[in-house]
Order: sequence, then structure tokens, then C-alpha cells
Amino acid sequence: MKIMNEKILTELEIINEKGLHARASKKLVECANLFESDIKIGMIYNNEDQDVSCREIMDLMMLGANYGKKVRLSIVGPDARRAFKAIKELFNNQFYE
Repeated sequence: MKIMNEKILTELEIINEKGLHARASKKLVECANLFESDIKIGMIYNNEDQDVSCREIMDLMMLGANYGKKVRLSIVGPDARRAFKAIKELFNNQFYE
């Protein structure tokens, strides 16, 4: 039985005061690594080809995703829904900081 890939494309707002800094980026990488899906994030004002992998901490920290900014989240894979739910929870809970 073949599991079909799902694609989720959405926007999330950075609501933690320090933005997507080192600790928050580390938590996002750890979360992304729990899933098989390809998970990318980018600033909504940039082209999609500038999105970065949620598995690369240095790329995440270089995004400049500060407080109040919106990011584009793209998830493609067989567990995309579960990955989205987990990542959205991280964002909504300000990366548990």
C-alpha cells in the first residue's frame, strides 16, 4: 500500500518576543526531524525558492524571522498533517520559552 504525499502551505506569525533565534530554531529542527515530510519555511515577502529547510539550524537563524513577522510554511510528505500540527503547536506556544 502506497501512502500518498500531502502538501500543506500556510502562513504563521512569529509571536515570541525573541523571534526565531537559536533556542527556538533548535526546537524547530528537533520537531522537523520527527517527521518524514519535507518541511520548509521562508519569509512571506521572499520568493518560495528562498525558503529553507526546517532541519538546518543555521539557515533558520539567518531568516530574520523576528517578532511579529509572518513566515510561509511548506510541508510535503506522507505525514504532513501531523508535522503541521506539531509545528503549529510550537509557534502557538512561543516555542515553550
